[in-house]
Amino acid sequence: MHVASARLQRRLVALVQASVVGWSRLIARQAGQAVAAWKLLRSDLLEPSLAEFAGRPEELTPQRMRVEFASAVDAAQWALQLQAGLAERAPAGEALRLHLRIAIVVDDAIVDDGKLLGMGTRDVEELHDLAQHDEVLISDSVRAFVGDKLAALVLPVDPGMRQGKALAQALWLLKPQPPSGPQSVPLAGLRAALRPVPALAVLPLGNLGPDSDAYLATGLTEQVINFLALNKSLAVIAHDSTLGFDQGSSDSQRAAHSLGAEYVLSGSLQRQDSQLRIQVSLSHVPTQTTLLQQPFVGNLGDVLGFQELLAADIAAAIDPEVLASELRQLMRRPTDNPSAYDCLLRGLAQVHDFAHAEAAAQHFEQAIVLDPAYAQAHAQLAWWHTLRVGEGRSASVEQDRQAAILHAHRAVELDPRDASVLAVAGHVRSFLSKQFGQAMALFDQALAINPSCAQAWARSATTLAYMGQGEQAQMRVQQAMRLSPRDPSRFAFLTTRGTAAVVQGRYDEACAWLAQARRLNPGYKAAWRLLVAALALADERVQARALAEEFMAVEPAFSVAEFGRWYPLQEPHLSQVLHGLRLAGMPN
Repeated sequence: MHVASARLQRRLVALVQASVVGWSRLIARQAGQAVAAWKLLRSDLLEPSLAEFAGRPEELTPQRMRVEFASAVDAAQWALQLQAGLAERAPAGEALRLHLRIAIVVDDAIVDDGKLLGMGTRDVEELHDLAQHDEVLISDSVRAFVGDKLAALVLPVDPGMRQGKALAQALWLLKPQPPSGPQSVPLAGLRAALRPVPALAVLPLGNLGPDSDAYLATGLTEQVINFLALNKSLAVIAHDSTLGFDQGSSDSQRAAHSLGAEYVLSGSLQRQDSQLRIQVSLSHVPTQTTLLQQPFVGNLGDVLGFQELLAADIAAAIDPEVLASELRQLMRRPTDNPSAYDCLLRGLAQVHDFAHAEAAAQHFEQAIVLDPAYAQAHAQLAWWHTLRVGEGRSASVEQDRQAAILHAHRAVELDPRDASVLAVAGHVRSFLSKQFGQAMALFDQALAINPSCAQAWARSATTLAYMGQGEQAQMRVQQAMRLSPRDPSRFAFLTTRGTAAVVQGRYDEACAWLAQARRLNPGYKAAWRLLVAALALADERVQARALAEEFMAVEPAFSVAEFGRWYPLQEPHLSQVLHGLRLAGMPN
């Protein structure tokens, strides 16, 4: 016993497992070349990098490399550097290009005579089996250690889409930051992220052509806003807030006062056959100075390139320190198919119009048919399915839920640097799957990419409210409302403020926010349900019962128990809300 106890040790380790993809097949077909390639990999990359990051190899063969690191950050950096090194290597002569798949876990391991034992070894095997070539998969515990310490993307992976396997913990894909984009700097603190910066409002372009071109003017306005939001020296007012101004409005003073903007861009669009002509005027309102006034002429077939040119010139005029060439490097075309883009614009014009919601879905689906790799189309279709579930319009909740998850996952897979895509994916994870940690990682990644993304601020606030973090939720939704003060989805922002007040136990305040939300959108069930509960919890039982009766007339199949089963609010706040609904007379 004395000898055994001396041999056994326990310590927290980062455990990495890797292997050469298809090694057995390579040996069977090209044994000599495979062995030569492995020897070069081991001598040129593996062993020098292990020494650099203090990795202790337990096993080092092509079929299984198992390495222990004292730090999860070191393990992750080693894995990313190794994959990058492999990708950069140009095979010499007849040499093979090898591919690795890598998995990393953190575990309190038992070390017995130099061998690692315990659950960690099984977990890393399981994770490794799910990895695909050139990937680095990490466990949730690793993400917690490295998420704010690496300039890397950390993206959620659905284990069900990897050989149908299920894991006990969340699964994440670690990817290096694309060199063309800004480094993903973690939010050092929420208050620091809310620091004031100059605000720009882009007013709706006036459509000088037939009414059938109105959607094109609206869509171009939104896309220019999205491009400009990449300039982190500006707070770009969300497109939804500027929609309240008339198309072609040139009232910069009124817009600046209403939206809290210092810069205002206005203009008009005219289409003649396939040619587009945009006339814009950029004003600095405090000094009443016109910074830019010029026409832009382009072809409808290259409408996306047209937007890039327009956005870059505007940004350069606003902030001379932001070079137009640098901004262009940050821009990526969402699709090269003008017809798919046209379908997306038509869908966006209808997605929040419940009377025409089905038509919106058809436009998004057609955009995907035309361009299956169109991330925004997948994201908007995921959003549409999520709205159907939340508002009780779904004929099959599970079918809509799965469709939302699938399209959100696909959207992030296609474009992990689109902040709006990440915001949708985060909300889907939170609302439909109650995966709050994964959702917040997506929201924070979105805000690191685009601090002006009002939807990321608002949806992350909703998730924080579900988690019971009312104060943080209030701060985030207020930032969303500052960035998009006249947003048509303001009723949703107010509902989030009401939810945050509920979890803070401020029921009177919650009633005020939720009543405002209902005045803006009387049929919005998310606000309606919660207002019934808040009124009851605030001892306004008569009003609560009256409102509950109205709700039940619209949704007679509603039951408190079924609502509690899927609603993502966490305990103890969920039980309080359900109690309030029962106090108001809603059936259990």
